Amino acid sequence: MMQVYAWGWGRYVQMLGMEPEKTVRGGIGLPDFGWNKYGQLGHGNTEDEIVPRQVETLSKRRIQRIAGGWRHTIAGDDQGPALWAFGWNKFGQLGLARHEDAPLPEAVKGLAGHQMTQLACGWRHSLAVSSKGQVFAWGRGGNGQLGLGWGHITDQFTPQRVDCLSLGTMKLERFQQPLQPTTDYVAPADRYAVVPNQRPSQANGCLAVPQVVPTCRQDRTNDVQQPPAQTSRVPQAGLTGER
Repeated sequence: MMQVYAWGWGRYVQMLGMEPEKTVRGGIGLPDFGWNKYGQLGHGNTEDEIVPRQVETLSKRRIQRIAGGWRHTIAGDDQGPALWAFGWNKFGQLGLARHEDAPLPEAVKGLAGHQMTQLACGWRHSLAVSSKGQVFAWGRGGNGQLGLGWGHITDQFTPQRVDCLSLGTMKLERFQQPLQPTTDYVAPADRYAVVPNQRPSQANGCLAVPQVVPTCRQDRTNDVQQPPAQTSRVPQAGLTGER
């Protein structure tokens, strides 16, 4: 007998699953329930569901894995297309090459031909790993959460390969480089907050800007880069410790 688990805030049950990571193993279709204000349940409407309901668009698909973000859902299909997405899409987190929401599951064309083995969703972005070891990221990227490097600090509306984490382009030496703090480095315990459009302040004679680890897409391994000019790090009132 297959065991079903549910978790989340009782008023809006967030997700269900049959096993950790693999939400469905060898099953057909996808039942879901919970909060649906942005169509993240994939039923074509925005009505909440308090009991499991089959997602009709996927009723004949063999869904192997799913992942849920704050307001969006992605589901892996082992029969093709490789990935379905539905729900909130303001930042392109569905990977559909647009920003309009999708109340029904739609195929992510940018991943056609790939078989997804792992899925994950952030608040406003999505990640997937293929059976060939390729890592893809898309959605909100304004804070570097897609891992594409400083030259790509922007939202991505289609899946982008994360070269430094993908098989064949991964360079392990990138991860083996020891961090070299400089006089500009600020320890995490100093609790600095990100405040847009503010000039960096001085903290005990040093700029309150931590060192940034070089991005994976570059050939240089020893460069120290600073965040974009429109964003700086300044001490948050009452939380700065002595150095």
